[in-house]
Amino acid sequence: MKNQTAVFMLVLTGLSDLPSLQFPLFLVFLLIYLMTLTGNLIIFLLIIIDPHLHTPMYFFLGTLACVDMSYSSVTVPRMLFDLFTHKRVISVAVCRTQIYFFVFFCTSEVSLLAVMSCDRYIAICRPLHYMQIMNWKVCVWLLSLISVLSAVHSFLHTVFLSKITFCRSNTLQSFFCDLPQFLQISCSDTFINVLLIFLTGLLFGIGPLGVTFYPYFPIISTVLKIPSNQHDVQKLRERMGEVERRVSDMEDHIAPLPNCIIATEKQLAVLEKKANDLEKSRNNIRILGLPERAEGADTEKCVEQWLTSRFSQTTFSTAFMVGKSPQSAGQTPPLGAPPHPLIAQLLN
Repeated sequence: MKNQTAVFMLVLTGLSDLPSLQFPLFLVFLLIYLMTLTGNLIIFLLIIIDPHLHTPMYFFLGTLACVDMSYSSVTVPRMLFDLFTHKRVISVAVCRTQIYFFVFFCTSEVSLLAVMSCDRYIAICRPLHYMQIMNWKVCVWLLSLISVLSAVHSFLHTVFLSKITFCRSNTLQSFFCDLPQFLQISCSDTFINVLLIFLTGLLFGIGPLGVTFYPYFPIISTVLKIPSNQHDVQKLRERMGEVERRVSDMEDHIAPLPNCIIATEKQLAVLEKKANDLEKSRNNIRILGLPERAEGADTEKCVEQWLTSRFSQTTFSTAFMVGKSPQSAGQTPPLGAPPHPLIAQLLN
């Protein structure tokens, strides 16, 4: 067995070997990177600031913006550094770290797109149950599950990458630490690593992509059914128009109602006054047959004596008390005519 020297530094070939293209490529990718960061940062800040955007859909959209910024920040800053300084050397440890975060954010973004697709399916095809299914507790739980699965996925690759060594060509034909290129230049047995890539690719690649695209079939079917309901919408509009006309007619009949209420209140006031007068007249008596001016100056006392002399004390429990005793108004009756009646108001 030949002696092999372990390699701890790797070389990235980059995008081009031409020195004249290094600075233009640096400016182009710097502009693209800044635009990516600015756009995603604006989306994230708008979702935080505007309370109307605090919904599950925008919660996942803001998370996707953060993941997209992180995903591009794993590889682009190192590429810009190499283009600007013309240094393309990277250590094996840093390369493994870059692969870990690249796999982590890549898995997170694919899984997050699958969750957003399911969110739109529930919102469009099951709108009445949307808030019950996609509540904040479920959103946080889904985001936590995505983070844990992505961390486990990238950790598995990193653990198996830590066991491989490099002893011959140390040049990566890429501008970042690409996992297949990283395995290709190693001098260790990479069968386990390739098998892991295949299995995790099925689980974290094909699976989320299938979940992402499948809900769009029922979504498109539901959207295409909307024009067939135009006839029902037209009927509903006609019935709403009829209801509005009936309401307008009722308003025309109700318009004079306040005047009727005022007139009724006045009649009630008159009736109440008459009832009060009738209640007061219940204690009045009319005395007929007394000669004119027979009561003298003290009418009340004369009436009390007259009532006492006509009714025994045993008939009533209390003595008579007269509050008023006016005689009917009018001229003195002629000789032989009956005298005016005397009206007495009893107090008991």
